Amino acid sequence: MTSSFIICTKDRPLDLQSCVKSIAQQTILPQELIVVDASVINITYENKINCENILKNIIKFIYITSKPSLTKQRNIGVDNAKGDIVFFFDDDVILEQDYHEKILHVYQQKSTERLGGVRGTIGNEYPMGLFKIYLLRLFMLTRLSVNEKSRFLRSGHYVFIPKPKEIIGVECMAGGVCSYYRKIFNEFRSDEKLNGYALKEDMDLSYRVSRKYSLYQTPDAILYHYHSKTSRISIEESSTMRVINTYYMFKKNMPQTFINKISFFWSLFGMTIINFTRLITHRDIEHFKGTIKGLIKILTQFFK
Repeated sequence: MTSSFIICTKDRPLDLQSCVKSIAQQTILPQELIVVDASVINITYENKINCENILKNIIKFIYITSKPSLTKQRNIGVDNAKGDIVFFFDDDVILEQDYHEKILHVYQQKSTERLGGVRGTIGNEYPMGLFKIYLLRLFMLTRLSVNEKSRFLRSGHYVFIPKPKEIIGVECMAGGVCSYYRKIFNEFRSDEKLNGYALKEDMDLSYRVSRKYSLYQTPDAILYHYHSKTSRISIEESSTMRVINTYYMFKKNMPQTFINKISFFWSLFGMTIINFTRLITHRDIEHFKGTIKGLIKILTQFFK
């Protein structure tokens, strides 16, 4: 099996360097590294030179510039990939040296199944506290949990298991820590209607793939996600986008049954209550404003 690694980046030269260095140190190297760069012009030149200097021809390097759109960048990367397996990484992650090796092991172990993809585990991501887990469970919201099945909820939200004790089946793979057989993209593409920063695009893609193929998470393949503060949208913008894109994904993918619709709007109510509480207790107005803006937009669409 051969592998293509894809990094979609924008205006993060230092983060990108650290990520590429960790790729160059893998116990099993990928066939190629594809960087799809939406940075401003002076940074794109810097990124290309830095990557070439780090890799020193040990890995085939493909560098492509793009307009800023995560889903578009992902599709460009896939269109240029030649490996049997396509890996996606955020530019602010660092891989443990055997990450690639451990993922390939799962592909070999599960080769007789209708396997679609495998994700690793984020080493610096942990389950939420029990009170927060129960609160988010009450409102059917996305959570980092324990002792639950990793699955999509009727509301369109998801239960992540950040620290599984063994290889587990999943339905959602976070975009910066996932891999798929390349042939999957003959049937499924990243949805370019989710443009720009494109929150939830990874959930949309993996939901669709998981309806037809098995997806797995292994605790043995570890990387670290450092959530770079560079080139991020504001909290208010991300809160608005989270509401709108969750609604888009729910309408597009989830069966539109009465109980599912009630579950979705119950989750919106919970999100609003939680962010209103943050406004009162922590004077956190951005989360609340963003949530209200998102609610107004989707309610406007819903009652058209």
